[in-house]
Amino acid sequence: MAYLRGINADILEYIELADASLDAGNTEKAETRLRAALVLADEAGSRTKPAIRCMAEANLAGVLVQTGRQGEAGVVLGAIEVAPANDFLPLSILLLVAVTRSRWLLATKEYKQAIDELSPFFTSDGTPTRLLKFEIWRNVANGNLKSLGLVRRLCAAGLELLGIACFKAGHYDAGERSFRRLLKRRRGTAGQTVRLRLALAKAAKGDSAGAKTDYSAICRRGLPPKVSSAEFSLMAELAQAVGEIQAAIGWLEKSLAEAEVTAMGAAAQRIRSESFGRLGQCYLSLGQAAKAEAAFRTQEEIQRRLVPADEKEIAATLVNLAASLCKQGRFDAALTELLKVLSILYRAAGSGPRSAITAPKEMEASEHGSGDVQATADAFARVVSTIKAALPDGDETRQTVLQTCRELGYE
Repeated sequence: MAYLRGINADILEYIELADASLDAGNTEKAETRLRAALVLADEAGSRTKPAIRCMAEANLAGVLVQTGRQGEAGVVLGAIEVAPANDFLPLSILLLVAVTRSRWLLATKEYKQAIDELSPFFTSDGTPTRLLKFEIWRNVANGNLKSLGLVRRLCAAGLELLGIACFKAGHYDAGERSFRRLLKRRRGTAGQTVRLRLALAKAAKGDSAGAKTDYSAICRRGLPPKVSSAEFSLMAELAQAVGEIQAAIGWLEKSLAEAEVTAMGAAAQRIRSESFGRLGQCYLSLGQAAKAEAAFRTQEEIQRRLVPADEKEIAATLVNLAASLCKQGRFDAALTELLKVLSILYRAAGSGPRSAITAPKEMEASEHGSGDVQATADAFARVVSTIKAALPDGDETRQTVLQTCRELGYE
């Protein structure tokens, strides 16, 4: 982009400086530079190239997603104009916007929409569409190595996000195809995360033997010298899926240790929250309910500190906490935590239908007050049944409740 002059060159320089800040892990400085770029774009008005404005807006939205500010990111993404007024935008910019939107949709757990966002750029087997291939060839022919590098990075990011979205939505075969295509782009240690996700896909499809073989192969191959907290967490997820619970605890301890020494922004805190949650599940599997309780309480504390706090995630943690308390025979304490879950669901219902949700105070008045263990256990079962009835099929909190019910014998 050496041909750019004047205001557009200045905006692009801010964008490149923001990229450098992100590479250094400084999201605050990256956001400041991107907002400065957009101030320049607003001042320049029609002199600002639409492609450069879109690049600045998409990058800013990406930083907001990374720092857990999904509401702000949604506002920025909603303001990006890609059609019909700006339908002349380069395909690489449209792909950048799609990748950023899909990151946001994954963060807000809109998995099917994330798939729809990326599907126009890839075929069913994970290869780029003809238009996207043409964009790559055009950059090669013009010798535009910077744009070529951007498109290739976006293709890899898009494939990875598409694979994750497919897995989250339960489309394991489609996700596996995306990750196998991505593995051809990432060799050696760079492909380790992809191999982990492919192994997790086998576990999700019920191929425990295949997943265990892949896990053993990854362990023999060894992890790269520099491993992120998220990668340690993935190793723990795979270890747990193949029944290597002690190994999973070891990976989670490494994940938490790595998170302590890296940037403590919202993204790192979310990884810590997930790691403590998985740690609690592992301890429950080993029958160490007291340790599980401590892990779930730490997870809840982290979740409540995040801004904005995700109450549905907190509800899922409270259900796990109730399971750990029940395993210790502390049914009254477990019931208290489940009543908090009911409060969250009651607030979430707002002014809509509440037929399946009993008002928390009414539930508390009718369920509390008995010191009899059996009576409390029966009340616990009724509260769990109420929570199950209040949540739609496919809801992640409902799945956690169902798992808890199985563990405690309340089918």
